[in-house]
Amino acid sequence: MIFSIHKYYTITLIFAASPKNWAELFPSCGGESQSPIALKSSSATPITYPPLEFINFDFTYGSATALNTGHSVQVSPTLPDGEVPKVRGGGLPKEYKLVQFHFHWGRKSNRGSEHTLDGKRYPMEMHLVFIGTEYKDFNAALNKTNAIAVFSVLFKKSKFDNPILNPLIDVLPDVGSEDEMPVHVFKLLPWDLSSFFRYNGSLTTPLCNEPVIWTVFDSFVPISERQLELYRELEGFDEVNIEDNFRPLQDLNGRTVYKNKAKSRYCRHPFCVFYEKIQPFKYKGYYGWKRLKNYYL
Repeated sequence: MIFSIHKYYTITLIFAASPKNWAELFPSCGGESQSPIALKSSSATPITYPPLEFINFDFTYGSATALNTGHSVQVSPTLPDGEVPKVRGGGLPKEYKLVQFHFHWGRKSNRGSEHTLDGKRYPMEMHLVFIGTEYKDFNAALNKTNAIAVFSVLFKKSKFDNPILNPLIDVLPDVGSEDEMPVHVFKLLPWDLSSFFRYNGSLTTPLCNEPVIWTVFDSFVPISERQLELYRELEGFDEVNIEDNFRPLQDLNGRTVYKNKAKSRYCRHPFCVFYEKIQPFKYKGYYGWKRLKNYYL
């Protein structure tokens, strides 16, 4: 996880050093509740949360800023308070508002995600970063209890392009310090929002602040090799390609990881009800695309 607040005073120091040495430079990166972690379905504690509720997620935002941070691509919706996407329910202690989302990926498709799921690492992971609605900005929420929540979405390699990603993919070759782009946040989420892991962790770049409430979905968003290559072609510091921008796994240190036990594996996404959905289907070991109109009604 990377935040632009670090850009001005620690960015060179952070990424010149190996993540394995971060704790020496930033003591908080050696905390007892660090992220990411290895998630295991077999050892997670089953739990049943009420459904997640998404507010202001159901339309396209015309003013989002895409930022090349030198380490990732970060997208921040620029909206009035009344239109900011928010989330509540699902075992969260309160309501949160979205401040940005960003991506982690690997040089090869056998790695890239920060979390692993049942021993497997995926080619890309997206983090949607939320703060409590009572806070003005991200800095104000740092180090506060229950102030920061992050939703993690894992991407799985597909034989076909994912058209949902096109608005962002289209600006990648030319993205500079800041570029405006339309974004429909909800379409970037996986189809099943009822099955996920939950644990208390940290930010995944210095200062590695704790605590952070993590929600990691266990259904995937497809992405093609061609689309992944466009991320890998992005240049970061010193005109070097951005690759393997994920932190190594951290020790669990006795923390409890919960697994929300969904009652069924059908689509809980509102667009399954109101719109024609593009849904993944398995084809010869890959995840492709299939149009399903009101299939889950």
